[in-house]
Amino acid sequence: MSESPTDRSPSCSEALEQLHAVLDGELPSEEARRIIDHLEACPPCELEGDSFRRIKEAVAASGNALDPASLARVRELTDRLCREGVPPTA
Repeated sequence: MSESPTDRSPSCSEALEQLHAVLDGELPSEEARRIIDHLEACPPCELEGDSFRRIKEAVAASGNALDPASLARVRELTDRLCREGVPPTA
């Protein structure tokens, strides 16, 4: 019998692909829990998840929306920061 996707931990790429859906509350609770468990167990993914959560909170607090090009630049920046191990500021 083969493993179903819900029976195993997601890979880093799978977890990060679903990150925005988790932050936006768009995933079923079981799937969101799998992603959150991965983020909590994987420091690089946790860093990226925390970075995006902080960005999302800051944008919401500002009352402004980011256009798709700006969102892409933010993603590139956080990817680079995560690769270099630079933690987000508090």
